[in-house]
Amino acid sequence: MWRTAVRMMLFFLAFTLNVTVRAEILDEPVGCHEKSEIPCSYFVQGHHEVLQWGSDKVRLSKGTSFVRATADDYRLVNGEALVESERELTVGSVYGKVQLNNGRALVKVNNKKLSFFSLSGVVKYQPRGLKSYTFLPVGFNNFISRVKTDGVAASGYPKPAELDELLPVWASFFTRGEKDILENQMTDYRQPWRVAVEMAGPW
Repeated sequence: MWRTAVRMMLFFLAFTLNVTVRAEILDEPVGCHEKSEIPCSYFVQGHHEVLQWGSDKVRLSKGTSFVRATADDYRLVNGEALVESERELTVGSVYGKVQLNNGRALVKVNNKKLSFFSLSGVVKYQPRGLKSYTFLPVGFNNFISRVKTDGVAASGYPKPAELDELLPVWASFFTRGEKDILENQMTDYRQPWRVAVEMAGPW
């Protein structure tokens, strides 16, 4: 299953990987990114954008709204982000938070929910209204959605990532010149994903 999906994806990527990394991003207040000021809000007008602060690397898709609230607290307002860091940081939304610690996660906010895929390292999530975080093993994904009458956001059950959903979005953050980086990340993800599928068993 994995081999077939990845072969099809690599063939597809040969024609669809971004060719350029031309910067087309707005920041507010104007100039806050160049000056490394916090807070700083971003909106991606171009195909995708890569932001980096130390070991934190955030890849944003076109149409994404993102806020660097503090050095350790990021906010995804809308869109898609591939986030990785060698330290602990949080990516929040109106529905809840995703926390990384020496990890990588794909995070999406659309259709009135926060969706997230654990790709490497330690990834946890916290629905709005709860004080504790729940660990999400690599290979799994989950979501947090609307806040219920008890003040706690609804959340799904962790399940193995669907490759036809994950891989195209993951690949869309990279240019053709970064193909080797993408392939290495996906290779590292393969075994944990297989373990996730075995843990979940038949559906």
